[in-house]
Amino acid sequence: MKNIALAMSGGGFRAAAFSLGAIAYLNQLKSGDTSLLERVKFIGSTSGGSIANLAYAAGICSGTSFHEIYHLLLETLEGERVITKAFELLDNDGIWKNHPEKSRNLINAFSMAYNELIFPGQHLDILNSELKSTHIEEICVNSTELANGLSFRFQSQHPDESISKGKIGNSYIHFKTGTSEIFGKVRLSDMLAASSCFPGGFEPMLFPEDFTHAQLDAKTLTGAINYRENPFSTRDNPEDLFKDKDFKSNPKRFGLLDGGIADNQATDSILLANQRRVENKREPFDMILICDVTSYLMDAFTLPMQKKTFLNNFSVRFIQRFLFLLAGLFPITILGLVFYGWKPNLTLVLLPLLAAFSINLYSRFQAKAAKENVHQTKSTWGIIFFRYVKYFLKLRLGLISQMIEARLKSVFMITSDVYLRQIRAHYYSKLFSDDKFRNIVVTNAIYDLSLVKQNARNREEHSEKENGNTLAGRESLSGKTVLESSNKIIQVAEKARLVATTLWFDEHSRGNDEKAAVVATGQFTLCYNLIKHLIKVRERALLVPSVTEPVQNDSSKQVFDQDTTLLLEMLLKDWERFNEDPFWLYKQSFK
Repeated sequence: MKNIALAMSGGGFRAAAFSLGAIAYLNQLKSGDTSLLERVKFIGSTSGGSIANLAYAAGICSGTSFHEIYHLLLETLEGERVITKAFELLDNDGIWKNHPEKSRNLINAFSMAYNELIFPGQHLDILNSELKSTHIEEICVNSTELANGLSFRFQSQHPDESISKGKIGNSYIHFKTGTSEIFGKVRLSDMLAASSCFPGGFEPMLFPEDFTHAQLDAKTLTGAINYRENPFSTRDNPEDLFKDKDFKSNPKRFGLLDGGIADNQATDSILLANQRRVENKREPFDMILICDVTSYLMDAFTLPMQKKTFLNNFSVRFIQRFLFLLAGLFPITILGLVFYGWKPNLTLVLLPLLAAFSINLYSRFQAKAAKENVHQTKSTWGIIFFRYVKYFLKLRLGLISQMIEARLKSVFMITSDVYLRQIRAHYYSKLFSDDKFRNIVVTNAIYDLSLVKQNARNREEHSEKENGNTLAGRESLSGKTVLESSNKIIQVAEKARLVATTLWFDEHSRGNDEKAAVVATGQFTLCYNLIKHLIKVRERALLVPSVTEPVQNDSSKQVFDQDTTLLLEMLLKDWERFNEDPFWLYKQSFK
């Protein structure tokens, strides 16, 4: 394990805390004269995982100790500190006057908060110039560009020319060769914001405007970018529901969203980095460690059913006519007020009148719009809307509500559950189906030791017993069963699994010690998965003696030497300690 590639998945503060726990445990483990963390050569990340990635990389490039980096991140992830700062900045007129090219929105406010709380004035340059003094050769922060729907990678550029360097961007959109002085000024906080602006929660980051600051303007950024759309783009007639004619006043302008859209585990960036190493005749990665807080687990879709309530029985058209009827009573109310001294609640009188008046204006506008736009609009959706909206006005409110709710829920579920899980499955399949990587991948998932996973494993083992087969999923060493998880570990892992994907730990989370549970789960789950991995390496080494001879550029051939033996023994001792107290390492960091 001389060349480790580390991936940190997306998943908000839960991903950041879980990744922090994992790197803290790597820092704890010693193999030979170094820690396993010092053998990490590449770190790729997406979304929440990019918080831990950038904080660690920027920290060691600044000469900060691991202890200080660890506690800075713990403090940053505390409570609602980041979101509170972001909203304060969003509400501050003076801040935005100092950033005239940036869009005044939530994602840029978060970027400014990150810049103040985690990366004070730090740019990509700090990584490009100082990586030579660290164990890291390259970091990659993944975003997704919205011109071609591909990963857009913010990748450090090591000063050593012998070390391969990936493009900042992708094959279609990337910074030009020779523009290192320009892209070196991109703020780490803006890279993090572009990696973590998940759809629905944030607006896309806009290039170049949202990456500008006092030392970097939009014109300079635009000139430094090579931009081309893929050959299948439909620029002449794009299917854009809310097309903005001004957007392409700059033909190199594009949007960036959360990196998890294209690759939430950041594994593709590792495969590309490994390919560059092999092409440069350098040793490939001999371990790919993936810290992952997403899972294959999802709840079945439940279709919203039409609710039978009193108001849901009425259509929009019926309510419109009812309000007109109320408005027709308005003159009678005035006569009663003048001649008989009534004292009605004027709100109850004026509201129906104003509502009816508004609906009447809307109906007239709609009729006029339908007449004009059915023949003018080029959008098939627009034509259908203007032509058939009158039929929807006759439907009952309950039915309209159910139709809207079912569509919104299905779209949200497809994007947040089905789609992300399919992408996850695709990249894992890509790794495990390749003989070069199958035996060097270590997945460290937040649910590995959780109660739900334990229950599933027990059901599988019960089924295996009934069929007369051997127990599945158990590793042994010298005939002794190992890796039994204590109830303490299972309960902490289950708590961590259930933590919501957010950018804060609210008062409920703090009262439930959820941050500590997630960090500790990152630590003991990694211990568990490294033991499993090393046992398998040992078994392969015993079965195939030839693997004791290292083979150039073939990381699937692994050595189980004395250092690895000692490392396994250390892991087994740590596992015993974790079973007794899942928080022992977490607590140790505060001493």
